[in-house]
Amino acid sequence: MQRGLWAGHAAPGGRGHDRSAGRRTQVLGLDSADRRGHDQRTGIITWTFPDRTAGAPAQILGSHSPSSESRLWAWADESILPGMSRDARTVRGWALANGHPALAEPKPEAEAEEQKVGGQGPRQRQRQRQRQRQRQRQRQRQRQ
Repeated sequence: MQRGLWAGHAAPGGRGHDRSAGRRTQVLGLDSADRRGHDQRTGIITWTFPDRTAGAPAQILGSHSPSSESRLWAWADESILPGMSRDARTVRGWALANGHPALAEPKPEAEAEEQKVGGQGPRQRQRQRQRQRQRQRQRQRQRQ
């Protein structure tokens, strides 16, 4: 299963939620790394370039599976070591203590809603809407 990290700073060139982190990635040149990786045992994310290696402490907030278009908080993902999901557990604790139970669910609320809509993710729904618009245009042309 191919997976990505949620946080933009942890996935150079990826689509993260923190747009300023994406800009920092470009300024620092991390998006041009030959290779990147993270070691859950050490908690370090590493970017490898031909002439140098850069590293930084990292946390995993959650995982994303492009094939199933699903997301899962790190605290609920058994493949993520507890030390790497500390910040995700902090978010969950805050959510429970402050009346935001949706943030304490293993899958984000939007994900749960997507699954209720015919099991389709956002891309499938977008394609379906595009096909519907195309059919409507074809019908309008036929009437003219």
